[in-house]
Amino acid sequence: MAKIALLGPFTDKMQASFQEILPAGFELFLVPTKEEYDKLPDADYIVFRTLEIREETIKTLRRTKLIQRWGVGYDIVDIQAAGEHRIPVAIMSGINATQVAEMTILQTLAALRNLIPLHNGMANGQWLKKEFEKRSYVIQGKQVGIVGLGNIGLKVAALFRAFGANIAYYDTPRRPVEIEAPVGARYMSLDKLLETSDIVSLHVPLLESTRHMINKAAIALMKPTAVIINTSRGGIIDEAALYEALSNNRLLGAGLDVFENEPLLQDSPLRSLKNVVMSPHIGGSTVDNNGTMAKRAIENIVNVSMGQEVSPGDLVNAQYLRKD
Repeated sequence: MAKIALLGPFTDKMQASFQEILPAGFELFLVPTKEEYDKLPDADYIVFRTLEIREETIKTLRRTKLIQRWGVGYDIVDIQAAGEHRIPVAIMSGINATQVAEMTILQTLAALRNLIPLHNGMANGQWLKKEFEKRSYVIQGKQVGIVGLGNIGLKVAALFRAFGANIAYYDTPRRPVEIEAPVGARYMSLDKLLETSDIVSLHVPLLESTRHMINKAAIALMKPTAVIINTSRGGIIDEAALYEALSNNRLLGAGLDVFENEPLLQDSPLRSLKNVVMSPHIGGSTVDNNGTMAKRAIENIVNVSMGQEVSPGDLVNAQYLRKD
């Protein structure tokens, strides 16, 4: 019996999604916390969510044939160490693009229309129409600058375009014209995008090259009426620089679903701001996506169990994977 470890906090409904489609010859077991990592050496396959998998853990995985991400971000697993130990690491490319794109629109509208302080005011018996109508904006006619035109970035571009926005983007390398054209995306340098955009939306992975991509100097290029939205990874933004800009009204606002430290630290100064919309890294997490994600994980696991390779779109450590 091949054993699949569910590593991290998997809800009852997530677990049920696996059980409903689990093939014969496979069984699940839970490793919900770091304190139970000693169970992982028993795993033939690992599906991980939230919890890190670093080199010291990978060294113990003598049976593991695949490390599968529940989602797409893989900055919490050491893909090089996994490759050196002959373990492929897979993501679910494009699996939650719709969910994250919708969260991006939600964060943007809430920031532009001051939804959180208006709601809180109403709940506290205040009528703040005059206070906030002078800092409320629409999406239509604005330039949306998308940093990273991958699966999620393309969904975001299409949704913003439906609102009547003009789409600019930055990515490395530049995307082919046949990718740009359907969403009307114009390529710009990052500096130009920051200078000219009313809404900046981040959709890049967290790499050494992207860590603190949005820093004090980058924020200084942005319009004082701009909002910045981050539904990718917290480390993309220098939070200290962002706090300084938001607290001094150097930016209109921000929408953040991700943070440099997760859960967000209790003493984070971001908690004190009225012009930031925050959510607990939930952009890709919806009940109606659980079955799709479980199915994708099981497909990759079954393929590997049959001696097949992970599809190139999902495999993220091909450059490190030892074949000998």
